Amino acid sequence: MSNGNGYDISHFPAGSKWFWNWIPDTSIIHMQPEGSTIDCPSCVASGKFTLLAFDDKGVAPTPEKKMGIHIPISTSGNTLYSYWLSYRGAGKDGDAANGLSIHLTWLILHGPFGATYDSTNYDAFGDTTTTFDSFVEVNTCYHIFPNGFMKDRNYAAVENVQPVVCVNQINVGTSIDVEVSFLEPNVMPVSRNSLNIQPQTFTCSSSGGT
Repeated sequence: MSNGNGYDISHFPAGSKWFWNWIPDTSIIHMQPEGSTIDCPSCVASGKFTLLAFDDKGVAPTPEKKMGIHIPISTSGNTLYSYWLSYRGAGKDGDAANGLSIHLTWLILHGPFGATYDSTNYDAFGDTTTTFDSFVEVNTCYHIFPNGFMKDRNYAAVENVQPVVCVNQINVGTSIDVEVSFLEPNVMPVSRNSLNIQPQTFTCSSSGGT
């Protein structure tokens, strides 16, 4: 807010903009593995969504224009832990426009401004030291795995909330199409033996050898 990071135009993450109502709740998609409940009647368990760039100052958020996906994990005292999925298409000269951003966030409710916000970014793609390749890219999927930070705080909750997000299309700088569902951590993979696969032998040859 005070231009302390050196950029001409800066933006808080989508999660903090939502908390302070700069992005209204009607422009946020809420998700949880169990779908709609009494505590979260608007929550969905899966779906395909189009997210607009939340940092485009020329696009006002409306109920038809979604700008983020909020996936609560747990609460502890006055702290809310969540995953946030968002698309930053305009800011930082488009450096984040080529994929979906994933953040683990925590809001500590207190103080004159209502809360303290903090987050960490999932390095979803790159194996480099830079964060410019950390996004979920088009035609790829990413399993948001439980990390050590959340396991230390609520192991059971973070094990039960494991989103899988796929990026189907990007309108670079404007919007991103994603598909989100949840893993079922207590469902074991199908045993190979139950697939009734019969052993087979194949013969291959190369340069006279078999």
